[in-house]
Amino acid sequence: MISIILRFLCRVTILRRCLFFLALLVSCGPHSDDNNTINNKEVISIPISDNFSNTYSVASDNFNEVFAGYFLQRNSIDLIDLKMKESLGQVQLQSSNSTTVTQGGGLTITAKGYYYKTHNQLFYFPEGSNEPELNYPLNSELSFGGETFFNSAQGIVSVLNDISPIPLFQDHLVLPMFSLEKPFRFAGVYLLSDRFEVKKVVPIDLDLDFIENLALYEGLQNPFISTDQNHIYFQFPFTSNVIKLDPESGNKEMLDVPGNFIQGRIDPSHFVKGEYHARSIRYSAQFWDIVWDPFREVFYRIEKEEHFDENGERINTRRGDHWINVISQDWEVLGHFKLPDDHLARPYVAENGIYFQRSNSDNESELRFAFYSELPLK
Repeated sequence: MISIILRFLCRVTILRRCLFFLALLVSCGPHSDDNNTINNKEVISIPISDNFSNTYSVASDNFNEVFAGYFLQRNSIDLIDLKMKESLGQVQLQSSNSTTVTQGGGLTITAKGYYYKTHNQLFYFPEGSNEPELNYPLNSELSFGGETFFNSAQGIVSVLNDISPIPLFQDHLVLPMFSLEKPFRFAGVYLLSDRFEVKKVVPIDLDLDFIENLALYEGLQNPFISTDQNHIYFQFPFTSNVIKLDPESGNKEMLDVPGNFIQGRIDPSHFVKGEYHARSIRYSAQFWDIVWDPFREVFYRIEKEEHFDENGERINTRRGDHWINVISQDWEVLGHFKLPDDHLARPYVAENGIYFQRSNSDNESELRFAFYSELPLK
C-alpha cells in the first residue's frame, strides 16, 4: 500500500514558503465563514465505499497529502489522497501467530510502513503487510542511570482526545515516560529506533510548582508532544507553558506561550487535588495537540474554550468552541483561527495548505474535508 502512496510524491510541487508565510501574516483581520465565503477555503467531498468510515476520530499526520484514518469498527487503516480527492485503499489490521493486535489509534505513516499504537502496545506493519512484524510493550518499566520509569502513561486516566499520532524526531519515535509513584507524573522522553530499540532516554526535572499542578489537574497530566526536528516540545492541557527540549544535550527551556483564552494555567477552582473530576476535565478550557508545519515553519496549537453547561442547556458534543493558535518557530503567537462548527480540531498539513476533517453524521457515502491555502487569522 505504501508503494501506492509513493507514486503520488511526483505530483508534489515546490512550495514558495516565503509567499505563504507572508500571506499568513497579512491575513490577520476578521473573516466571515458564512456560506463558505472565505476565498481561500475549499470544501471537499470524497466518495468512499461502504467499508470506509465517513468520519475518523483517529488519524495520522499527513504523508505527502495522503490522509490515513483509523476505522475502529473494522480495525483498519483507510488511505485517502486529499489532492486527487480519491480513496487509495484499506489495510485491515490482523493479528499474527505470536502477536494480538487490539483496537487503538496513535497512527504514524512513513515510506517504509505504519506505526500503530494502542494503550499498551506499539506495532510496526511493514509495506505490503497487514500483520505486525514488530511489537513493543507499553506497560513495562524502563531503567536508565540508576532510575526506573514507566514507558507509558500507565495509571493515568484521560477523557480527552483519542491517541495522538506518534511524533518522529530524526527518524526516531518519540514517547513519554512517567514516574513509578502516584500521581504518575511525566518524567521525560525516550527515543525508539524503527526496530523498537531504545536509543536515548532523556529524564526531565520539573519544578515543584509544576509537579503540584500535575497533582491538582488529575486527568490532564498526559503531555502532547511535537517536534520540528531540532527540538522536542511538550505541552499539557492545563497550562499555556511549553517545554522545549534539546534531546542531544538534555537542556530544557520553559516557554511562556499564552493562548487565546489560557494565560498561565486554567481555572483551578473546578479541581480538587487527588480527585478525578470528569466533568471539569471535559468542560474546562484546555490545550490539545501541537502540530508542526514544516512548509510555513509555524506551529498550530489547538485550544478549547471553556464551556460548562447551564441549567437546561443541551450540550453539544464539541463541548465549547475550538481555536487554532498559529505560532512562529520562535514561539511568538501570530494570531488565532476559530474553527467552524463542522471542523474537527486537528489540522493536517500539506505543502500547498492545511486540511481539516469535517464532521459527517448524515452521508455515509462521502468523506468531507475543508482545505485552506492560508488560515484567516484574528
